Amino acid sequence: MTRAGRQRALPLAAFALLAAAFTSPLFSRPMHLGHGDWLWFHFTWDSARRTIVGFHELPWWNPYACGGSLGVANPQSFGFSPLFWLLLPLPTALAMKCYLALCTFLALWGMWELAAWHRARGPFALVAAVLFGCSGTLGWHLNGQTSMAAFAGLPWLALFVLRARRDLRFALAAGGVLATMTLSGGVYPTAFGALLIGALSAFSILESPRAWARMAIAATASLTAFAAFAAVKLAPMLEFLRDHGRPVGRDDAISPSLLLPMLLERRTTETQLWPHVGYIYAWWGEYGNYVGWAGLALITTLAALSGKRGRVALALAALGLALVLGDHGPLSPYAWLRKLPMFSSLRVPTRHWILVDLGLALAVAMGGARLSLTRRRWAPPLYAALLFTSTWVVVDLVQTNGIAIFAGAMQTPPAPRDEPPAPIRQERGEAHAMYRYPPRNLGTLACFDEVTVERSPRLRARLPSELSVEPRGAGVARLVAWSPTSISLDLDLASAARVAVNQNGYRGWRVEGATLEVVEHQLGVRAPPGRHRVRLWYRPRGYEWGVGVTLGAVALSLVVAARALRAWARAGRRSAPAW
Repeated sequence: MTRAGRQRALPLAAFALLAAAFTSPLFSRPMHLGHGDWLWFHFTWDSARRTIVGFHELPWWNPYACGGSLGVANPQSFGFSPLFWLLLPLPTALAMKCYLALCTFLALWGMWELAAWHRARGPFALVAAVLFGCSGTLGWHLNGQTSMAAFAGLPWLALFVLRARRDLRFALAAGGVLATMTLSGGVYPTAFGALLIGALSAFSILESPRAWARMAIAATASLTAFAAFAAVKLAPMLEFLRDHGRPVGRDDAISPSLLLPMLLERRTTETQLWPHVGYIYAWWGEYGNYVGWAGLALITTLAALSGKRGRVALALAALGLALVLGDHGPLSPYAWLRKLPMFSSLRVPTRHWILVDLGLALAVAMGGARLSLTRRRWAPPLYAALLFTSTWVVVDLVQTNGIAIFAGAMQTPPAPRDEPPAPIRQERGEAHAMYRYPPRNLGTLACFDEVTVERSPRLRARLPSELSVEPRGAGVARLVAWSPTSISLDLDLASAARVAVNQNGYRGWRVEGATLEVVEHQLGVRAPPGRHRVRLWYRPRGYEWGVGVTLGAVALSLVVAARALRAWARAGRRSAPAW
């Protein structure tokens, strides 16, 4: 092992243990499910897994949702996530829990690497990692909202963007991280990642005008790389969102007097109602970001010691805190942020706590690095006191924000066993139990999804056949082959007729051997008299160039990586390769 590899071995082992402890209650019942949003995200994950494993197709379309809905183009879909493919052999319930544990590990590791880049080492780099990776914001949102796990990429994103100021090759890494967050269904993580890049660019002026210019170039290159890497999903997703806005409720506004209780009140179950009434999400953990008195004292002391080097980190935390307060009028930062296209459809301003956590954790790391170099008399006793406090904080955050929150989460019995892949049949279904249907080759007409295609009023449940010929008696339609994204039919028609499929029709459906005819958003074809073999298949608009751009970006990054490794090998491995 290289010297850098040996230096990382102990922290990585510690992070693996911390991530395992943080998420351990999830594995007490490996195949049980959570409740609420957890069930919907299980359905989304399982629908994509069913398409890939059962039918060997990419999940462009989801026939199991709402009579047929978007697959990859759904902003919260996981189907193209690298981590999703890594966990594909596992059953969905277990795969999702491993995903959350892996994201916790990556959050801890990423924050530690970011701290190390700022010359923080030892216990203060470790406690900075825990302040972010085991924060209350992550703990509460991993308890159901699986797409929020992509927040784990934020410290990696910050690290690579900062390193791109000196070496633009790191812009490829930054773009890859942000693209992975998008491909993992992270709507909020993607938006906050873009906001993080913008904030780091703006706040770099606190260092020097020269640093700001370099940062602007690095940010532009990183966002360009992101668009290229994520094009396979961005192309169909943006095409859909152009015509379909996301409905959002009224904006939430938090009183400044509530900020301190958010950090100090230990809430570990959803049955412990938020004691401050009058807020939209008082029934859930949206407002919880527990650090405790010990954590607050540690953050305050080390942030104060960070000095000039901590100005950018503290500015980021201050921006996040201003956004947490929500909409207090047209001059509030949150109101300005909502005018941007990407942010206009988001809600729940308290989710910006994750930016506060990132900024404060980085300031803690910088303060710890400065304290370690101080030779003054008061430094050793202060170091010892903070070391003891850091140990307390690590144990407290892992217990309160992870173990205690997840302890009662696995309440829903396991999902049904997978039946052999077969053509789908539409059921009336249940909107809050959609996860029950894909394993049984069923679709659910009653459903929940904030982003869906138009639903046809002509769809019916439990029909004798999912095909019908209009008008009746005009002929016969027989199903030859079926998969989630492709349908083959044999038609024997005495006269011209429309053959309707009991599924929603949407732009992107294509036909061969007949003419596509969508009536009241129901999928169908029109064919002349005679015998015909007809094939329908779905590909989202823009997917061709999206796939091409993404593959080109991946190929370019592999070439850049290969050249860097060859240069390192020629140098005789005198030093570890740059991360």
